[in-house]
Amino acid sequence: MQPKSKNISLEYLADERKRMPPHYFEKINFTNDEIELLVWHFGNQKMQNTNKDNSDSIFWNQVKFFKGFIHDFLSDEEEFWWNENMCDAVRVFNSFNNQFLGKLFSEKKINDDFADKAAIASWFYLVYEYAEIMGLGDQAKTSFSDYEKILVKYFQADSDGAHNIIMLGVKDVRDYVDIVKRQSELDENSPSITWSQYLQNKQ
Repeated sequence: MQPKSKNISLEYLADERKRMPPHYFEKINFTNDEIELLVWHFGNQKMQNTNKDNSDSIFWNQVKFFKGFIHDFLSDEEEFWWNENMCDAVRVFNSFNNQFLGKLFSEKKINDDFADKAAIASWFYLVYEYAEIMGLGDQAKTSFSDYEKILVKYFQADSDGAHNIIMLGVKDVRDYVDIVKRQSELDENSPSITWSQYLQNKQ
């Protein structure tokens, strides 16, 4: 993560630690890296959000911090910008956690620990993917290296298997997000295709 962005992120995490119950972050006992904990919090916060009024603000906060993995943004909102590829990366991250990992978990194909680790790893992979899409060659190499380190750290000998699951999920979820976006562009009032419907149509 870029230096100024990292400082802002750590300040934000410190505030979130004060706001959340004491046991909240204790669940993630496989890492003590503050940025990884923050990434987990982003995914968990969105997944557990029951107040739909907060949905947009959570999303844009995610986008803001996603940007910090590529650019050294400042705290002033005027200095913050985004583009649609960045927004799509965050949409994929959220759907990967909710729809893809959620279905595997409900089918008892993965456990809670795997889901938490895969959620964090997917964020790091999507940063790499975004850098590739935007033609940021050096940043893409650095980001992929960061992703590989996460895989080995979290999954050790089974890092290849975890990578394959993440790749499958990200690919499917990206297709799903594209379909939902196209539907919304045609008729923003129509209900979006569900993950189950997407999987049925894919067969």
